[in-house]
Amino acid sequence: MTQSAQTTVPCTTVLNAQSLASLRDDGAMLIKQTRIFLDDASTRQVTHLVFVSSAMVYGAWENNAVPLTEDAPLRPDPEFSLVCAFAVAEALVEDWRSAVSGRSSTILRPVPVVTRGSTSSLVAALAQAAGSEMSLSLPAAQFLNSSDLDTAIEICCKKCPDGVFNVSPDGAISGERLRKLAARPLQLRLPRFAVEWVDAMRWRAERGPIPPGLRSYSRFSWVVSNDRLKQLGWIPQVTNEEAYVEGTEGSFFDGLSAKRRQEIGLIASVMVIVSVVTLLWRLLRHRSRRNNIG
Repeated sequence: MTQSAQTTVPCTTVLNAQSLASLRDDGAMLIKQTRIFLDDASTRQVTHLVFVSSAMVYGAWENNAVPLTEDAPLRPDPEFSLVCAFAVAEALVEDWRSAVSGRSSTILRPVPVVTRGSTSSLVAALAQAAGSEMSLSLPAAQFLNSSDLDTAIEICCKKCPDGVFNVSPDGAISGERLRKLAARPLQLRLPRFAVEWVDAMRWRAERGPIPPGLRSYSRFSWVVSNDRLKQLGWIPQVTNEEAYVEGTEGSFFDGLSAKRRQEIGLIASVMVIVSVVTLLWRLLRHRSRRNNIG
């Protein structure tokens, strides 16, 4: 009887919520699937589960600690509905864990994850956001290879630790280095309000990669500590920079120097500004003529 129960009732089950997430989603599907997953775990009398969330739930704020530990409060940007959904899903997991005595859960919070040979839409969006920032300094950033995340999941399935664990390589990419890696030759250098307005319009038209709420993650630090997970024996194998390069597409212009890319971007920005001003002037002139005729 005991042997049969051991073979039919799993001790641990895993939900990688990142596999359910898309930048185009508002997070409703992620929350729905998390509820289904937890109901199924209850039905099968699972005693431990591993839930893969996101380090973005900490939010990117000017007063963030560097690095953020697992004890930091969750403060996702309220405009970023998908990341807010991760925080809601974590709360559902905690409710499941505390509902029945003897249950435990592992919540993993990885930094942006990339897979070798595949472009991550999140990493690409963060790269574009960083490349268009006019600030003299960018915050440091972290990126995780999917193989290192798989190893973290495997360790947590074996050891069943109860609690929250950040997942990131050691250290971070400096803001200066990230700017050089993220720079794009035709990146427009517009005032911040104009950049945000253009981003919003492009996103609504499904032409742009940067969702509302993402830009704060390219302006303020949200680097996390990996000490707690390393205490379980986890050792990252791929550096932040290696993971980042794997998660962004290269182009012909990547061979240009950072200075040359900035010069081209500045020229393009000036051309756009001149075009907009000219268009507005013509519209105002046309309206003035119509009023005079009337």
